[in-house]
Amino acid sequence: MSRTAATFQNLKKKYVMEVDQCAFCAQVSEDVAHALFYYSNVRRGWMDFCSQMGIVDTDFSFWDLANLALDRGADELLTKFVIIAWGIWYRRNKFLYEQVSMQISVVVNNALNIQHKQLQVFDVSNKKIHRVVSWNPPPIGFLKLNVDGAMFGDQNFAGVGVLLRDHNGDVVVACSKSEREVSSAEFIEATTLLKGLQLCAQWGVPKVLLETDCLILVHALNDMAEFLTDFDFILQDIRRLMRGFQEAKVVHVNRLGNMLLTSWQDMLEKLMML
Repeated sequence: MSRTAATFQNLKKKYVMEVDQCAFCAQVSEDVAHALFYYSNVRRGWMDFCSQMGIVDTDFSFWDLANLALDRGADELLTKFVIIAWGIWYRRNKFLYEQVSMQISVVVNNALNIQHKQLQVFDVSNKKIHRVVSWNPPPIGFLKLNVDGAMFGDQNFAGVGVLLRDHNGDVVVACSKSEREVSSAEFIEATTLLKGLQLCAQWGVPKVLLETDCLILVHALNDMAEFLTDFDFILQDIRRLMRGFQEAKVVHVNRLGNMLLTSWQDMLEKLMML
């Protein structure tokens, strides 16, 4: 996360931005630890909601802070640390990119309210899970694009997420956003896949393996048949874009194998209801 999160420091290193000062304090370079932990207003939030992490004298990196949480409170505190950090990151991005100001207490409270649900997702003792399903790396020379979309009840919008990783499992790029006026789960999955492919094209990816848990979408693209659906025009755009890569393959993945994105969608749904 420290290398891939779109902090101002990382964006400056990639020549996307010329300055890397924190947009909130305008005093220091914004790395992950500063954005999620050391910025003064954020520190007060940690004191209020996670007293075990309130007193930290040394300027640790984000991963050092995570290890400190593990040392001070084992897995339970580490889980709480990650969830609070995610909420603070969400608050930061809402302010920077949508000019929406949110109180730290509101965001953190909502993030903590779904802690139990997230623990259930990763509970290896859950008897309903009878077999292990894990993410498999792509062949050397390929990048793997995992995509997922989630519709949010009667609110007429959806969240989409894409995650691009190499054969070592290292994250190349990850992003998410909301989409309005969606008609079906398949429509939003197709939209997400198209946006993921566009992202790969922009990054100059030569060979890509596309993974989605939408079996209808996989069949539609691999059979190359014309579908009389409300998203057939998106399928046509996906096929045209796939022809621009040296190799592009679409495969189905069990939803548990898409767990990183699935769990992100669950958290996003709760926080977008603020």
